Amino acid sequence: MNEVYLSLGCNIGNRREYLNNAKELISEISSGEIVLSKLYESESWGFEADKFLNIVIKIQTCFDAYSLLKKLQEIEKILGRENKTIDFYESRKIDIDILYFNNDTVSGSELTIPHKFLHLRKFVLKPLNDISPNFTHPILKKTNEYLLQICVDNCEVRAV
Repeated sequence: MNEVYLSLGCNIGNRREYLNNAKELISEISSGEIVLSKLYESESWGFEADKFLNIVIKIQTCFDAYSLLKKLQEIEKILGRENKTIDFYESRKIDIDILYFNNDTVSGSELTIPHKFLHLRKFVLKPLNDISPNFTHPILKKTNEYLLQICVDNCEVRAV
C-alpha cells in the first residue's frame, strides 16, 4: 500500500463544491482512510487571479505513481479542468498535485515527486503541516514543519 499526499486547489466557480467533488472522487480510488487538512484560502501564486481554496489530503492507494497521476488527471477532467492554453499559471476549476508518494523520488517529464515547488508554497505547506508536520522531505531532509518555518513565500494563507 502506498501513502500519498495530494494538494487540491481551485479558484473558479463554486470552489467548495469542486473540492468536495474532488475529495469524493479521490476516495473512490483510495484504499484506506483519508486524512484531511483544514481548508485554506490563499492568494494566487505566480500570477494574478482570484483567491484559491486549498486543502491537502493523505490517502492510501495500491496504484503506482504514474497510474495514480493518470487517475487524478481523469478526475480533473471530470470536474471540468481544461487543458492549459498558455505556458504559465492560470485559473482553474480544480488542480490536484501529488506532493509525496511514500518516501519515493521520481524525476520525469510527466511527474516529479516530491513536487518540485512544495517547499516554496505556503498554501501547500500550511495544510501539509496540519496533517503531517513530522514527515521528512526525501530530498531536502527537512520536516514539513521546518519547511513551513523557513518558507519565504509572502502570500497570505488563512484557514476558512
